[in-house]
Order: sequence, then structure tokens, then C-alpha cells
Amino acid sequence: MSHSPQSKRKTDRASAKQIKQSKTCPVCQLSFDNRKKWQQRGLWEQIIYCSARCRGNAKNS
Repeated sequence: MSHSPQSKRKTDRASAKQIKQSKTCPVCQLSFDNRKKWQQRGLWEQIIYCSARCRGNAKNS
């Protein structure tokens, strides 16, 4: 019995998740991962906060 193409896809995703980059939000101290959208657009280096809420809280402080 051979492996289906779907099982190969699952392992590719799992290996991609292992090499994900992460940062810590300076406002809430939570860790967040690089999103596919940010990676494709080359924005990961510019991302500082985990969410718009934290970005807003940082400006209000």
C-alpha cells in the first residue's frame, strides 16, 4: 500500500511549522508567529506587536 499525496502534504506542513519564526509582543509579552501573509509580503521585520489592540495600547501609554 502506497502513501497518498495527502499524507505527504501533512508532513510538509508539519515541517514548515517547525521552522516558523516567532517574536514576543512588547505590550502583552505573548509570543506570536510569522504569518504567511507577512512572510509573502516581506513585512515580518517590520511587525512589532501581536495585534492592533496591542499597537493601540502602546501608543496610548
